[in-house]
Amino acid sequence: MNAVKFFIEFLKDPQIGALTPSSKYFVRDVIKRMPLENAETVVEYGAGEGVVTRGMLKKMPADSKLIAIDTNSELVKNLKKINDSRLEIYHGKVQEFIIQRKEKTVDCAISGIPFTYLAPKEKEYILAHTAKILKPDGIFVVYQFNPLIGKFLKKYFKVAKEELVLSNWPLYTIFTCRPK
Repeated sequence: MNAVKFFIEFLKDPQIGALTPSSKYFVRDVIKRMPLENAETVVEYGAGEGVVTRGMLKKMPADSKLIAIDTNSELVKNLKKINDSRLEIYHGKVQEFIIQRKEKTVDCAISGIPFTYLAPKEKEYILAHTAKILKPDGIFVVYQFNPLIGKFLKKYFKVAKEELVLSNWPLYTIFTCRPK
């Protein structure tokens, strides 16, 4: 999907958290925060068209699993074009996935969903569940245009690093979190 089509989807769907696809430099900056080389299971909230998804799959072992979640039908169509047996795609809200799937543990979780648009109870639900399924040595990476999610993250995680990265436009703040 090109940048113009992506932007049109953004205008149609307020659940999309980005104006344009993430740059390759941003993908490099965000995935270097996760120990993907040894991961068995990774979950991605707000996979979009799969730019970060593809980058993670390149780093993950052959016997691992990546669960990519997104609400937008057009973006999910693009995700389905990724031909990789390790990729499992869930079309729906993260909250619905949590209720239906009940993933027991994950090594890493990453989220690009626009937490700004979610009600406080929805944010709390997603973060509490993520804290519950993250392995003790796991990593949760959150990237947002609006850094206000930081106060919610600190309730459930040790925020090891909060960094404004310049490798994307608009700019993101990346939070690297560990279980408490």
